[in-house]
Amino acid sequence: MSKEKKRKKKVKKKKITKEEREKKYKKIAYTAGEECIEVVLNEVSDKTLEWEEISSNQDVQLYKRDIDGFKVPKLKLVCMVPMANPEEVVSLTWTFEGRKKWDKKLKAIEILKTFNVEKENENLDVILFAINPPVKTMSTRVQIDVSLTRRTNDGKIISGRKTLEDSKMGLDTTKAKGKRGRTNPSGFVITPITRKQWIKYAKKSKTTRTINEGEDPDEIVASKFESIIFPDIGKNAKKMMGKMMIKVMSKMMPKSFTRFVDYVTTDFQQEKKKKSKKKKSKRSEKSQK
Repeated sequence: MSKEKKRKKKVKKKKITKEEREKKYKKIAYTAGEECIEVVLNEVSDKTLEWEEISSNQDVQLYKRDIDGFKVPKLKLVCMVPMANPEEVVSLTWTFEGRKKWDKKLKAIEILKTFNVEKENENLDVILFAINPPVKTMSTRVQIDVSLTRRTNDGKIISGRKTLEDSKMGLDTTKAKGKRGRTNPSGFVITPITRKQWIKYAKKSKTTRTINEGEDPDEIVASKFESIIFPDIGKNAKKMMGKMMIKVMSKMMPKSFTRFVDYVTTDFQQEKKKKSKKKKSKRSEKSQK
């Protein structure tokens, strides 16, 4: 055996500690999240991008844009949500307790892992999102994505997400039941809408939706929810599969988010009133003591 081979044999690989491994996973996840946020902000704000409208009603507009080299187009969903601020919209769309109240297709939303991040206005998680199939004979669709959510000083909530390999997130998700889906950089932007902005929007769109009464023009009375959806069906999938997926989504999503706005403007408002009454009664009880 040569001296060089003996030297290589003696060199042992340095063992990576659990802390070092988690630091590596967090760096990979955060980099992916930042990339997605950058993509989402560009898709939402760049007026030069050409989107084709494929569905529209007074609450929801759905657009698509073909991307070179991909068999599925990007989708952009725009939804104006009256009587809910951005934090309420996030709670009702991206937590299981909130979303199950209006989304009939939802099976589960679960945070599988949370990374500690330095910035107080950010959350970095690995989220499982499961949807029941449109037909009973089909499998449940399960999505596991890394998600970075950021809150800005002007009240916006921005979130970016994408699918990474389980090994890159330090997860064992082999027991996750259902057909695994994947997504390219996607996410959403939720913008607070003031009373003044809502009045302008209502006149232009002629919406029949209303907001709570008040006089303050700067009061937050609604939210604008803009979501970018970019599914990944894989390189070997047929283009027809992508067309079928978009056809199904273009029917389901507008109906689903119209149902969401219906819930926000009715049942959710009643729930808020009940909670407010309970708080007032507790305060009066404390003051009497």
